[in-house]
Amino acid sequence: MKGLLKARALPTGVWAILLIVFLLIGFVIGYFIPRAGAPGVVAPTGLPKEIPVGVIVALSGAYGSYGIREDAAARLAEKDINEFVKKIGLDVKFVFYYEDYASKPDIALQKAQALAARGVKVIIGGLISGATKAITSYAEANKIVVITGSSTAARKDVAPPAGYIFRTLPSVEAEGIATVDLILSLGVKNVIIISPEESYSLSFKNAFVNAARTKGLNVVADLTFPVDTKDFNPLIDSMERAAAPYLERKEAFAIVCNTWEDHATVLLTQANARNSPLLKVLWFASDTLPLSTVVIEQVGPIAEKVKLIGGLFTGAASKVADHVREYTLSTLGQEPTVYAYATYDAAWIAALAILLAGKYDGEAIRNAVPLAASIYWGATGNIEFNSEGDRSFADMIFYGVIGGKWEPVTVYRVLENKFYWLKTVEVPKL
Repeated sequence: MKGLLKARALPTGVWAILLIVFLLIGFVIGYFIPRAGAPGVVAPTGLPKEIPVGVIVALSGAYGSYGIREDAAARLAEKDINEFVKKIGLDVKFVFYYEDYASKPDIALQKAQALAARGVKVIIGGLISGATKAITSYAEANKIVVITGSSTAARKDVAPPAGYIFRTLPSVEAEGIATVDLILSLGVKNVIIISPEESYSLSFKNAFVNAARTKGLNVVADLTFPVDTKDFNPLIDSMERAAAPYLERKEAFAIVCNTWEDHATVLLTQANARNSPLLKVLWFASDTLPLSTVVIEQVGPIAEKVKLIGGLFTGAASKVADHVREYTLSTLGQEPTVYAYATYDAAWIAALAILLAGKYDGEAIRNAVPLAASIYWGATGNIEFNSEGDRSFADMIFYGVIGGKWEPVTVYRVLENKFYWLKTVEVPKL
């Protein structure tokens, strides 16, 4: 910590804020409150009275059901952050500007440019990997800090290391390894993986296939398809041909459905319509499907039939996480995903970094982000960024479709490399 503080010349007055933040680690929204009036706290003179923060989320499109929950988390964070600065006596107000990028990377760039035209130097939100990649060059060139709670593709596929892009979840390599370990733990030795041809899905595919090679999981077929595919029957034909010898020998087999929710619903519907033998085996997913309301609403019984299982990163249990969960349930009637929690945390880290920087300057805020993250404990726990700007690690929860809803099946503790099973998963007998 001393090294971090020496490396940055923090403005006078920010030391008071830093001291209060240290005293209030875990303070969020009244869970622990500073003494009345917070005497001695001075607002950094370099900050405007109204501090703008851009929020880019997907309220429609392939990621829409997740983006709606991220939007709710960001709005809660805005309210909580402003209560925080008021309670510690700072004469500033954070104003969030919300934009919908409809799950499309090109629109995400347009929204980032529109926010920059309004003077925004910090953007947070549910930017998936393709959208993050689309705005990276613009953000780097214009010194705009971006903190996303949704991008998990390999860093090299999204943004340069140690720049203006920060991600409050780990990268996909850890997820690929955990998914391979999960499949092997169930005695399944053969898989087909299918992926749309876009940034995140291809990044997960590569991580999964590399881990499979290392650990002895046989990837029978590694199939990709265009993002705008509507007729999946040719893909299903290829999958059935690849699976046929293993199904005939009654060898344990699985499908890894590394797709977005709009792909998965059409694919499962079309496979069910032709009574595909692929529906007789276990299906797994990347982190783009677990807790999807669209999957439950449109193909819930089929997803349950194939025992669809997919993992999401998770954080430590806390009152902050409970606070976000209660708000999301009360406003949307939906469980928040880890992306909603991570978006809430992204907002707080952005706000603390701005306060620590003491001025509304992209470079100064970027330099303060790692320190802000290290002293903050939020909805996903404590976030330690690695040298590239990504969260260092996190545990995972794997969810399955059971009884018409997503239920936790097993917890993967990354530091122990161990699964803790919550429900029994039986491999279908062929």
